[in-house]
Amino acid sequence: RRKTVQENINLPTSLLSRFDILWLLLDEPDVDNDRTLASFVARNHLITRDSELMVSRQERNVVEMNVIRAAIGQAKELFPTVPEELSNHIARMYVEMRAAKDDQVADATTWTTPRTLLSILRLSQALARLRLAKTISEEDVDEAVRLMGQSKQSLIDAQEKMQKDPGTRWDKYPFQIYEIIKEHRDKTGNNTVKIDAVRQQLKMKGFKEDQIRETLSTYEAVNVWMVG
Repeated sequence: RRKTVQENINLPTSLLSRFDILWLLLDEPDVDNDRTLASFVARNHLITRDSELMVSRQERNVVEMNVIRAAIGQAKELFPTVPEELSNHIARMYVEMRAAKDDQVADATTWTTPRTLLSILRLSQALARLRLAKTISEEDVDEAVRLMGQSKQSLIDAQEKMQKDPGTRWDKYPFQIYEIIKEHRDKTGNNTVKIDAVRQQLKMKGFKEDQIRETLSTYEAVNVWMVG
């Protein structure tokens, strides 16, 4: 949680923007939720006989896997179309998203571009498939836009929180050094980078020698590169 979406996923913004939805999920301690999860896992491991397992599933009103597979298989065969009367509604929703104020504070992963319009259509089709419908409804479009808005807001909230609390960015410099080294590699077109060639550039940007060495060791430990 101390890093941005790009830093956590370690993918360039140009690739992140291709995802229809980016949702930030934080695994934070919660006494009630943790207790419920622990009880559920323990209960499943304590059940050893098929008869007991069947009773447990019936008590929890669990849908059988074969039913879920059949429903998904049926949905995959559908290719919902966009009714002509929905064209103006989709165009209006897209224009409103482009004009939204949130675009001014979000980073490049949440910008609204023509690619966003395709995301709206894909999500709307997926929602129509869930209903086993052959055409997309206005409710499908509205829900698709709502999901994309909530996804964007989760990233914006995290970014604003990070900006208000500088203490959460104590580990930012390794990623910055990594990006500079990677940019140097991309410019030269060579997979081998001589660290001396970028060391001066890094120091001119304010990075200290111990920070450079620590970054090299950190990324070598996770097999991102080899230091010779």
